[in-house]
Amino acid sequence: MTVPKGTGARRRMKLRPWQREIVRGVLDDPRPRQALVAIPAGNGKSTLAAAIGLYGLLGDGVEGAQVLVVASDERQARIIFRTAKRMVELDKDPSARVQIFADHLLEPRTDSVFMALPADPGSLQGWRSSTSSTSSPTTRSRPSRRGPGSATAPCCWPSRRRRRLATTA
Repeated sequence: MTVPKGTGARRRMKLRPWQREIVRGVLDDPRPRQALVAIPAGNGKSTLAAAIGLYGLLGDGVEGAQVLVVASDERQARIIFRTAKRMVELDKDPSARVQIFADHLLEPRTDSVFMALPADPGSLQGWRSSTSSTSSPTTRSRPSRRGPGSATAPCCWPSRRRRRLATTA
């Protein structure tokens, strides 16, 4: 995938070692039932969440996958959705496979969809997500052992059949 904005924009995405650890922890078998990852502001949470969501859409091998970006409000979810949309536009293979709509991405060959939804229970009823991202505004908390100003960040609830990624935008 191509990085759509920020550091390394329009270049091939290269995961940092700490990002590789997150991806391994979320996607490797055996899949954890729950994980919590805190990432300070400005470290690519949205890009990483979009890339994991696009993996759920294109690379996970799930027929009819429903990849949902769920947020405290639609504006927050749209940040990750727009990032994923731009990643698709910037790469030949995904852009050939994915149809882009204003509110969702569709992979017609597998009938898989990537959508942004508000965290309103009524909006979420009836969805059986394959991969989900939940987003809320970045908040500062007390300093972590790894550095100043850690933020509330990705919480992952993957299972063998369905994965959820909760992140802040």
